[in-house]
Amino acid sequence: MSASAAAVGVFTTDTALVVQSWDAWVADATGIEEESARGRPLAELFPEIERRGLLARLRRVAESGDVAVLAPAFHEYLLPCAPRQAATHFDRMQQHVTIAPLHSGGSVAGVVVTIEDVTARRDRERELARQLKSEDETERLRAVRALAESNGTAPLVDALGDRSWRVRRAVVDGLARERDDAATEALVAAVRERHRDPAVLNA
Repeated sequence: MSASAAAVGVFTTDTALVVQSWDAWVADATGIEEESARGRPLAELFPEIERRGLLARLRRVAESGDVAVLAPAFHEYLLPCAPRQAATHFDRMQQHVTIAPLHSGGSVAGVVVTIEDVTARRDRERELARQLKSEDETERLRAVRALAESNGTAPLVDALGDRSWRVRRAVVDGLARERDDAATEALVAAVRERHRDPAVLNA
């Protein structure tokens, strides 16, 4: 399966975050050809990465050798691109980004960045989040179960305070299946910010 069909792109940089490779998917998504990107600092190609504090995440991987993940629910995207297909709720492609060290001779030589286009999934999550505001308990319950299947962490956490115990239980069951740091961070934040809400505490 091609990178384009898989909705996944990859690029690499050296430790100074100068682009070394830029695959066809990334070129197509950004509109910047590999010849134009290679040899240029990432911050020069996309100045907003530094303004949004994401360049620091890339630097940390280059310096520490640790892997970092940018969850779309919190960061939305790394590279600002238009959605590849029409989206109802987003004017920027929503991206799940993994930043990993690139090793050479036992040391970190740069970073490899993998970008997955998750715009369609996030668009659907937004629609399901809208359904969570329905007066109909059955519709809210269906929306929670669909969000749990699609790992829609942020809307699930928002539904912890639902007035229906059935909906709250479905939320907890969905969150219990999550295994990533984003789900844990979102849950801790919800408890910290809404600790006076009996529905959240009961859930």
